[in-house]
Amino acid sequence: MPSNRPLTPDEAAPDNLLYAAWYYRLQQAAVKTKETFVAWGWAIPLALLNGLVLWAISDTDRFMIQAAGLGSVQGVDLIPWVLLLAAPVS
Repeated sequence: MPSNRPLTPDEAAPDNLLYAAWYYRLQQAAVKTKETFVAWGWAIPLALLNGLVLWAISDTDRFMIQAAGLGSVQGVDLIPWVLLLAAPVS
């Protein structure tokens, strides 16, 4: 009666050492992957907050960096704040 378990490298190809080496290397990587933990309870709300902050500072009507005295009394709009603050916020 055949079993449903996967074959080990020794059973599948007993004389192929490269196949066996990769099998055991990937087994160790799978164990390490199962040990990692991602705090999705924090990651998702922080990602949403980050998106809202970036959306808010991308408004070019309210958040522009102005240089006073470069040709007009009120100043000249140079760049939006989002270009300076996107990297630190992210």
